[in-house]
Amino acid sequence: MMWSKLSLRVRLMSLGLVLSIVPLAGVAWLNHRQNAKILSESREGVHELALADLQHTSAAIYQNTDAFATALRRNVELSLTIAGNYIHDEGGISIDASVVRDWTAVNQATNAVQNVQLAGMKIGQRPVVPEREAKAAVAEVDEIGKQTGGLATIFQRMNDKGDMLRVATSVLKDGRRAIGTYIPAVSADGTPNPVVAAVLRGENYIGRAFVVDQWCTTGYAPIRNARGEVVGMTFVGMPEAKATAKLREQIISTKVGKTGYVYVLNATGNTRGHYVISQGGKHDGKNLWEARDAEGNLFIQEICRQAQALEEGKLATVRYAWQVDQSSNPRSKTVVVSYYKPWDWVIGVGSYDDEFEGAARAVEQLGRTGERSTLIVIGCVAVATIAVWFFTSRAIAGKINHAVAQLTTNADELSSAAQQVASATNSMSQSASAQAAALEESSSSLEELAAMTRQNSAAVQETNTLASTAQQAAERGNERMSQMAKTLDTIQQSAEQTGKIIKVIDEIAFQTNLLALNAAVEAARAGEAGRGFAVVAEEVRNLALRSAESAKTTGELLQRSLTSAREGVQMGQAVYTVFNELTSTAKKIHTTVEQVATASLSQSKGIDQLNAATAELDKTAQTNAASTEETAAAVQQVAAQAASMKSTVIDLKALINGRTQEN
Repeated sequence: MMWSKLSLRVRLMSLGLVLSIVPLAGVAWLNHRQNAKILSESREGVHELALADLQHTSAAIYQNTDAFATALRRNVELSLTIAGNYIHDEGGISIDASVVRDWTAVNQATNAVQNVQLAGMKIGQRPVVPEREAKAAVAEVDEIGKQTGGLATIFQRMNDKGDMLRVATSVLKDGRRAIGTYIPAVSADGTPNPVVAAVLRGENYIGRAFVVDQWCTTGYAPIRNARGEVVGMTFVGMPEAKATAKLREQIISTKVGKTGYVYVLNATGNTRGHYVISQGGKHDGKNLWEARDAEGNLFIQEICRQAQALEEGKLATVRYAWQVDQSSNPRSKTVVVSYYKPWDWVIGVGSYDDEFEGAARAVEQLGRTGERSTLIVIGCVAVATIAVWFFTSRAIAGKINHAVAQLTTNADELSSAAQQVASATNSMSQSASAQAAALEESSSSLEELAAMTRQNSAAVQETNTLASTAQQAAERGNERMSQMAKTLDTIQQSAEQTGKIIKVIDEIAFQTNLLALNAAVEAARAGEAGRGFAVVAEEVRNLALRSAESAKTTGELLQRSLTSAREGVQMGQAVYTVFNELTSTAKKIHTTVEQVATASLSQSKGIDQLNAATAELDKTAQTNAASTEETAAAVQQVAAQAASMKSTVIDLKALINGRTQEN
């Protein structure tokens, strides 16, 4: 592997860089993740805040609109009271049957025309004169309008159904007073007109109405004659455009984000989808009902549909793509919609989505700046880390190189010691050779012992012959026979002792054989180094086998001698009666027995010497064997340690300098 071929210095630098740069990279990654999370949360938060801002703005406009409507309604109620007080102060309204007026009455709903004659109407003593010219004074309505600041009209009941004809008004149409039109009691669809129905019931009516060419908040009150009959009604109205001027200014001046704005549309009737209040008031009255967004959707219709489905005071959110012109790209826009039903106002508060993200982009820019700063810091730290690990690894590698040099020296010394131990092993091999020589000497002693044993056998045979010769004189040699019996007992004991010695020699040969076998086994374990020692051990084993065989033969001869001695005793007893006659022969036998005793004594001494030599040889053999085993084990350990140390030194060198080739 490439890693094993790298030097220790390179490995330390690589490991140090990994341990240093990986955490820094982790910090950078975590910082990036955190920035991404912050950016995502900031975008979501900005969108939520922007949507909440749109909702708050829409709710505020809705509440202001409701407040203006409530104030306007109260103003209309107050205006009705003012108009009633004025008419009362002027003497009230009555019908003057003495005056008949012809009217061309026009239905304001259907524009149907009919000619009618109605009795004249007067306030106090002043007749209500039909007047169309705006510049001409009509005190009855002009004064009410002056006091209320709005519009005023006096209606006269046309018939029993309750159709109401405008006979005096401050409302202008095409620059003239809009008299001669009437409000039918029954609408074109057959339903009762809510205004007329309320008045005929003797009730006031407050509501919103499209008067001539503008929306007004209106109030109607019944006019009764002396009998309490409803003969007409008074009207006061506040044009919404005039009454809501301040609300309009507030709506137009409301800014949403960078380019967002607030607008108002109508949702129903002939003016559905028309701007009531547009951005900057530049497009008021413009019809947007068929307008489509960048994706071809009728988004104004969708806005109106969702607005009408809202409960009172609730909000809806509509998103669509809007393209200002062909040269620009479509931009996503969010509009929060509320619906003020009393005025049929769809209040829209909208802004482009990308304008919401200004703060998010600022946060993103800060995050990127922070990431760049973090990367710069990480780069500086990485450079510093490389320098630190470069010099650190260099210092560590230098110290380890010095230690490796010392280990190399120690390994060489250990190898030299191993050679010395090998030399000692050779010396021990020489000692083993000396032991083999001692074993050879023991073999020679055993041969001499065998010769002496043969001599003893010959002497015993000669004694047996002499005993046969002396048998005739046994009766005469009773006394000498007794001495001979004692001599034969002595011979028997010597023979038994000699047999014991031979047995000891046989055991020594057996032990020597076992030691030779063990030495051969250990030499085989030592391999080539113990091959010569194995040859010597084999020779020692052969010698031990031959010694054992010779000792066995000698034992057999001694056993025969012992048997013969016993037979001699028996024969001596048999010839005891004639032993006296064998005096001379007994002397010769005595002499021969003395020779046998002397030989036996010499044999005993030789055997003792052989025993001592064999014991010394055994000790030497045991010592040599133990030394050989210990030396062999020590040599193996030293050799293993030397090999291990050399292998360690090689590995250290490879670790420090890197592997250039596979070993």
